[in-house]
Amino acid sequence: MQRTGDFISRAVAPPFGEKRGAGLHALVLAVGIVAMWVTTSGLTTAKSATVLSVVFPCYLVIVLAITVFGGPLFGIAAAVTAALLENYYFIQPLHSFAISSSTDIAVLVSFLAFSITAGVAFNSFSKNARAAAHSRSQAEVLKRAAATVATFYDQPQPLLDAIGELFDLRDVRLVPTSDQSANFWHLSVNESTSLRIDAREFSPHDWSLLEMLCDRIAVSLREQELRAETVAAQAIRAADKLRTGLLRSVSHDLRTPLASIRANVSSLLAHDVVWAETERQAFLQSIEQEVDRLTRLVSDLLDASRLEAGVVTPRLVEVALDDVIASALETIDTHNRSLIITLNDTLPELKTDPTLLERVLANLISNACRFSPIDQAVTIRAGHDANVIRIEIVDRGPGADLANLATLVSPFQRDDDSAPGVGLGLSVAIGFLELLNGRAEFSETEGGGLTVMLEIPWSQA
Repeated sequence: MQRTGDFISRAVAPPFGEKRGAGLHALVLAVGIVAMWVTTSGLTTAKSATVLSVVFPCYLVIVLAITVFGGPLFGIAAAVTAALLENYYFIQPLHSFAISSSTDIAVLVSFLAFSITAGVAFNSFSKNARAAAHSRSQAEVLKRAAATVATFYDQPQPLLDAIGELFDLRDVRLVPTSDQSANFWHLSVNESTSLRIDAREFSPHDWSLLEMLCDRIAVSLREQELRAETVAAQAIRAADKLRTGLLRSVSHDLRTPLASIRANVSSLLAHDVVWAETERQAFLQSIEQEVDRLTRLVSDLLDASRLEAGVVTPRLVEVALDDVIASALETIDTHNRSLIITLNDTLPELKTDPTLLERVLANLISNACRFSPIDQAVTIRAGHDANVIRIEIVDRGPGADLANLATLVSPFQRDDDSAPGVGLGLSVAIGFLELLNGRAEFSETEGGGLTVMLEIPWSQA
């Protein structure tokens, strides 16, 4: 632990506590003089026959008070002064320091010894009481500091606040080790960080406590580093998972349509075979379907990378929902499923990005058509309230594992491994929906199937 500071400046300009101590001593001296004078004047005016029985307690109270607030030296000086005043004003012969009676001498010496002893003992008791109160205060602050450490084990700032409160410090902060500012103590926390605190006197016990707290701060900083390393490792694992999924999709889902296209084109280009027109149309339709499939795959991959990079920015315009749904239906294969579309006549126009919303609807409607039985219609209905438009897409297919919904909407995840695609479409759709400040809710369709309910603000700032 390093303790550095500008001792020259501290010697020239004493700490605030020392200034306050000198002022207190001057005040005690002034008050003591006034109290002695007032007491002496009052007692000499009383003319009591038993004046000594009253004089001694009065002066003793003043001596004890001066001892408590001024210290033992002030107390001894006050006791001697009180004894001289008693001798001069109240012991025969009056107005003289001579003492005619040996009894008076014994009484005065006893008063002097008792007042000095009582003052010193009372001063020691007061110090111990103040120390005990301070210790209780420290224990309370340490208890709160321990609770803070338990709650914020990887956050050093609450512990720095506790140190400032515990030692009544105005400046407590973590600084680089190279920063050795004057007029401060710098306590080493680790190789690169120091704890900077006000330069003032600390007891050996306080230094030990500060050293222990510095060790705890070092642990908090290390926890922060470990957490940052964990987050970085998780990001690396996520990126590796993304790359692995991409390679898997390229090796299978992209090669399969390419192989089909190549086989159909090779068949059409064969010179030794004459194909009927119906056969040629079948080859061309197959090529067109595979090209559409490739287009969707590549679009999903590009959209996923744009979402991952955070470069997708919605362009908000006023648009009617039925126009967006019609555009989405033009881009998908309904797999010969029938659609039942029910839109509320009072639907307001949305202020949204129609391209992103179209991609969301196209993906969800395409999935519903793909998995619905051929004899069951897919239902699309929409309504609204004061804040959002709600769109429901209902199918009668096999449904989905809602318990693993978080996995299902992750990239390269599919509820049915036999289904075509790389599992990016739903992830992209949810990503676009979040950019539009919307949300999706998945539930089972009554009687079997999956219902997807979208909520989209129809007016966005």
